[in-house]
Amino acid sequence: MLESLLAAPGAAAATASRAAALNAAGTLAAMLGNHAAARRAHEEALTIATALASSGGMARALDGLGSVAWRAGDNAAARSYHTEALRLNRGLGDRLAVAQSLSDLGSVAYRAGEFSEARGYFLEHVDMARTQGDRASLAGALSNLGIAEVALAEFDAGRAHLEESIAIRETLRDRRGLVRARLNLGMLDYKRGDYSHACTMFASLLPEARVLGDADMLATALNNVALAKLELGDAAAAHRHCLEGLATLRLEPESYLKLTLSDHLALAELALGHHQQAALLLGATSALRAAKLLPRTPRLRAHYEAGMQRLHALLGPSLDDLLSRGASMSLDELVALALAIREADDHQTGSS
Repeated sequence: MLESLLAAPGAAAATASRAAALNAAGTLAAMLGNHAAARRAHEEALTIATALASSGGMARALDGLGSVAWRAGDNAAARSYHTEALRLNRGLGDRLAVAQSLSDLGSVAYRAGEFSEARGYFLEHVDMARTQGDRASLAGALSNLGIAEVALAEFDAGRAHLEESIAIRETLRDRRGLVRARLNLGMLDYKRGDYSHACTMFASLLPEARVLGDADMLATALNNVALAKLELGDAAAAHRHCLEGLATLRLEPESYLKLTLSDHLALAELALGHHQQAALLLGATSALRAAKLLPRTPRLRAHYEAGMQRLHALLGPSLDDLLSRGASMSLDELVALALAIREADDHQTGSS
């Protein structure tokens, strides 16, 4: 459907209905993990809506482009797109669209580590959804508010909002929303140091995430299992879950989630004794984080610093060269190398 839309002659098809169709197709493409196609659709929709002076069409396209940028880890671009969309939506008085822009901007702030700012956006979204009686929107807003509060160590408030979100989603039979809200609730246990319970929660969600076919959701669940497994000292299991998560995102560009999974894969490689591979991965992820202004979380930063100290002790002067080489390689190249190392290890184990 998307290819046929994009192949249509631009001038003849420059209508509001075409812009709406492109925005809808772009949203679907992003959900399926095809972010390049999503970007093309939203960009054409924005061009048409701008020519037609359609503020609503422009806002929808900008929010779509912001979401694509957010998934790709480009927080600066995502913030710019969503801020302009919010301005247009407020001007239109479109409360539903305003709520979506608030949610999107909260997610941008959260990823940047600006948790108080994120909470402010999410709280406004919650208030709007309660006023409107929009239970589906309220459930999403509560889940987002809860995880921002967890990041701020406001655990009681976070749990209350996450549990309220889950209760609403259960009555709505919102399967996707339930998985996401429960992933957030598991993260509360993780943040409080209950890694075993968090791991059990994350792992229990994998079957449903696989059935739903949402690549980002499944990769997030796999990433969270890997994160908990690392804390529990099970590097081999963490390594397997990271590789599966990265395979799930194979059609994506170098997204934020792929970057996070690669950081966790590097820690697992280090724990498994693959020191050079760990150094290459950390070189790549550090370069990408610096370029995209995406800091590591405090917990991940502590693991990273401890890992770097260990690599300095093990590799000596060769570490700088490995980090430099990693910075010049793509994450896909390094993941392929990790897979090759795993296959060699499996073959050696099987033949011994």
